[in-house]
Amino acid sequence: MALPTQWNFGETSAKEFGQTIDRANWRIVMPFHLAESREQAMREVAAGLQKWQNEYIVGILGTPQRPTFPDGYEAAKRMSDYGGAIFGTPEDALERIARLQKLSGGFGTILSFAHDWATRRKCSAATNYYPLRNAAMPRPDQTIEASAARVTANKKELMEKAGGAILKAIRDYNAVHPRQK
Repeated sequence: MALPTQWNFGETSAKEFGQTIDRANWRIVMPFHLAESREQAMREVAAGLQKWQNEYIVGILGTPQRPTFPDGYEAAKRMSDYGGAIFGTPEDALERIARLQKLSGGFGTILSFAHDWATRRKCSAATNYYPLRNAAMPRPDQTIEASAARVTANKKELMEKAGGAILKAIRDYNAVHPRQK
């Protein structure tokens, strides 16, 4: 996986120009294809992935270090196994994204490489993105419980800061709008 190396390239380049970069602004692109199982996802992209590699990457672009794929399914499996793609269920995708975060040292956004390796229906947002969104979004009851636990654990500090903010707002307002006597 090249992500740690790519981040190093960015840091080195930024340093040369007296700049810094922030991982929160780093965006990575990854092919995604979701289905009811990992096996199904790889089978659905196999022919399209093989055609894309053999005809476009090797044939049209002429990328010399990239071989043709004799078997699209094996190529999809290899890409998935070695982190070059996310093929599987929404839960597989979330697990892979977490692994990529850890492996890379962190990034701000993951973008889906919008391919047409499967049928239009199988590549649709309803098939690929909505299930991932639904798996990734916390349920409202989990959000409320987590919020309550966080506030409870930090209530002294939060109340002090809230009180200080209110007093500052009153002082700032009174400085601009003094009371008439």
